Amino acid sequence: MMTKSKKKNNSNSPLFSFLMLIVISTVMLVYSFNVTNLSTRIFFSSIIYPFQIIFNGIGDIFKGGIESFGSTQDIKQELEITKGQLDQYKKILQDFNELYNENSTLKKMLDLKQNLSYESVTASIIARNPKNVYDIIVLNKGSSSGIKNNMPVISYTSGKRILVGKTIETSPFHTKVLTINNPKFSINGITMKDRITCIVTGSNEDINTAKIDYLPKQYIFYENGLDFVYTSGDSLIFPKGIEIGKIIDVIKTPNYEIYNKGILELSADLSKIEYVLVLKIENSKDDLKLLEIPN
Repeated sequence: MMTKSKKKNNSNSPLFSFLMLIVISTVMLVYSFNVTNLSTRIFFSSIIYPFQIIFNGIGDIFKGGIESFGSTQDIKQELEITKGQLDQYKKILQDFNELYNENSTLKKMLDLKQNLSYESVTASIIARNPKNVYDIIVLNKGSSSGIKNNMPVISYTSGKRILVGKTIETSPFHTKVLTINNPKFSINGITMKDRITCIVTGSNEDINTAKIDYLPKQYIFYENGLDFVYTSGDSLIFPKGIEIGKIIDVIKTPNYEIYNKGILELSADLSKIEYVLVLKIENSKDDLKLLEIPN
């Protein structure tokens, strides 16, 4: 029995060995194929990878450029909107400053008007002489406001009453003013320092200056000094103490003449004045005739 069973086991041995050989071969074949396939993929990947990086980089740059262009357009639009808003704010600020300056000037004129001993009319300059813009000015108030010819016109600068001129022609709603700059304008003045009476005459050669006549030879002019000239008060038109300007030069005349001449720097800057006060000082024609020199 034992001998027969042993023979049976030996007869199955070649078959088992053959099956094992097939299994081992299959495993080796699969492993060999996977290794070869992996090596091939690694090889091709190593070739393609640099190009892939380049193409990806180019794509990112192109995408970024498009996004950047879009952002630039948005920023440009926002800047245009902001610029428009800033222009509007600037205009509002300018209008506010203009209104503030106008109100400030009118307030000063009102304060001066209240401190004057004369009744007055506040008016604004609306026109100037086209041939010489500082010789003649036109105001927006006239006879309907009580303004008549030969009334003094003053301004208010740095807390002082400044002479501007006098009225020479009126209509119901407008007044023409002969300014101190006009050569036809003249007024009696008095120096602050030595109380010397002189005559101030307009000169349109320079809008900032006027001429002085009848300065005594003994008058001493100090270049570093400040000698102002005011209305003397010996006039039927102009009250005393209105500032006209300051003496900036003395012109010596020949010895046979009694008086020297001078140059006065006007206190009224006619290029900047916008508002004036007309002093309602009335004089009859008979009174004014007293100032005329008989033939």
